[in-house]
Amino acid sequence: MRPLRGSATLAEADALHALGQLSRTLAAVTGAQQDRMWRDDGWRLMTIGRQIERLSWLSEALSRGFYTNAVHDAAGHGVVLDLFDSTISFHARHQRSRSMAALIEHVVLNHQNPRSLGWVVQRLRGQLGRLHANDPHPLEDLSQRLRNPGPDDLTTLCESDHIGDFIHLQALLAHFMQVGGQLSNEISLRHFTHTAEVGRSVGA
Repeated sequence: MRPLRGSATLAEADALHALGQLSRTLAAVTGAQQDRMWRDDGWRLMTIGRQIERLSWLSEALSRGFYTNAVHDAAGHGVVLDLFDSTISFHARHQRSRSMAALIEHVVLNHQNPRSLGWVVQRLRGQLGRLHANDPHPLEDLSQRLRNPGPDDLTTLCESDHIGDFIHLQALLAHFMQVGGQLSNEISLRHFTHTAEVGRSVGA
């Protein structure tokens, strides 16, 4: 990575360049993990952690986008798609549409989009289920805490109240953010705290 110019304040172009290079480097690391790691409990925990972080962060970003009405502006709409790494796929399906229904379907409900919240939830539930399959005694299946929205929810999620707030969408995003924190705490308690009966070591 080339050195950044400036001492007190970094130039915006330099910062974007550095972040772009970092993103590509991390993508390469992720690719190596996917190709070479054993699919044991350690790999599942790493995958679960990545998906929890993605679910919480993207849910908060989308919630703010709707709360501030930024998604109704061309620039804000584009930023949301960029955050979800879905600009190309969205425009391939919807051309230049800025329909809220199209946006919600693409970044919340579409299980074929690996950056959509629906895909993240589906992936997270699957990995949690496999992780709990190895538990030595009955424990709560944490995957059941996550709501799994589907295509039939689109009409409801597009409903707004008298001041234009997408109340059902915001409730779903708040649920994802809350459950994401809960899952992180529960997993830490079960797998990384060895002073209670529910704790167990990660399988190698």
